[in-house]
Amino acid sequence: LFSGIWFLLWTIQVQQIRFLMPAIPLLILGVLPFISKHFTRSLRWVLLSSVLWLLNPLQNILDNQGTLRFFSENKQEYLRHQLPENYPVYEYINESDEVQKIWLVWMRGYHFYLEKEARIDNVFGGYRFENLLFHSQSREEFLSEMHRANISHLAINWRFFLQDDNADRLGEGATKQIEERFSLLVQNGTLEPEKQFNSVWIYRIQPKK
Repeated sequence: LFSGIWFLLWTIQVQQIRFLMPAIPLLILGVLPFISKHFTRSLRWVLLSSVLWLLNPLQNILDNQGTLRFFSENKQEYLRHQLPENYPVYEYINESDEVQKIWLVWMRGYHFYLEKEARIDNVFGGYRFENLLFHSQSREEFLSEMHRANISHLAINWRFFLQDDNADRLGEGATKQIEERFSLLVQNGTLEPEKQFNSVWIYRIQPKK
C-alpha cells in the first residue's frame, strides 16, 4: 500500500527516477512473501531471473557512448562533452588573469572545476543578482556593490535567467524591469560582453577608477 501510494504521488508529481528508487526495496519486500507462498517451487528461478535481469544493463556498457568517451578521451575532452554549459566556461575563467571573482548567475550546479573565487546563484534558489538589479536605484549603486564584493566578472546562463517572468516574485513586471536595467548596464559600458559559450555569456564589470 505504501509503495502504491508512493508510486501514485511520483506519477503525478516530478516523475524523476531518483524519487521513485526509495520505494523499490519496499515493493520487493512486499512481493517476496506472496511469491514464497504461491510459487515456492519456482522461487529460486524467480530470484535467479531477477539477478540476471539486474545484470542485463552491464551488457550495454560497451554500447554506452558516455562510457566509451570516459575510457577513450582525456579528462578535459570528456568533461567538455558531458558538461557543455559549465566546463568550457570554467576553463576560460580559470585561465583568465583578469578574473578576480566571478558571480555565477543561474548557472547549473557543477562548480567542482571552478578554481577562481565565486559568488554562486544557481538554478536551485540563488536570486541575489536579480534582487540587486531590481533594488539598485542607479548605475553607481550597482557598481558600488560589485566593487565592494571584489566581483570582476559575471557568468549568466540565459537559458534560465529572466525567462518566463521568473523574477516576478519580486513584484508584477519585475522581470521586464530587471531586463531593461540589465540592457542599460550593457549599453552604457558598465557590463561588457566578453565571451559567449552557447547560452552562457561572460560579462566584464567596469573596473573601479
